[in-house]
Amino acid sequence: MTEVSEQPASSVLPHRFVGLLSEILDRDVSTDQLSAEMTLADLDIDSFTMMELVAAAEDEYGIHVPDEALQLAATGTLADMARVFERAL
Repeated sequence: MTEVSEQPASSVLPHRFVGLLSEILDRDVSTDQLSAEMTLADLDIDSFTMMELVAAAEDEYGIHVPDEALQLAATGTLADMARVFERAL
């Protein structure tokens, strides 16, 4: 049986994304506290917080985040959310 080592979040989640997440959640969140498999519900990210995160990303990076970002369910993962943001860059 092959052992699968978990990749650190820093290699999966972009630092820019983690910085925005930390700012919006108003708490210090580091990459070693996060896992790409964590769900939005794990971090208490509701639809209002999602809207704040999208608005912050658009302001900070001058991008347009597609409406699909707001459609992520509470079971969506940080990796799902990071992909949406990265595509918009």
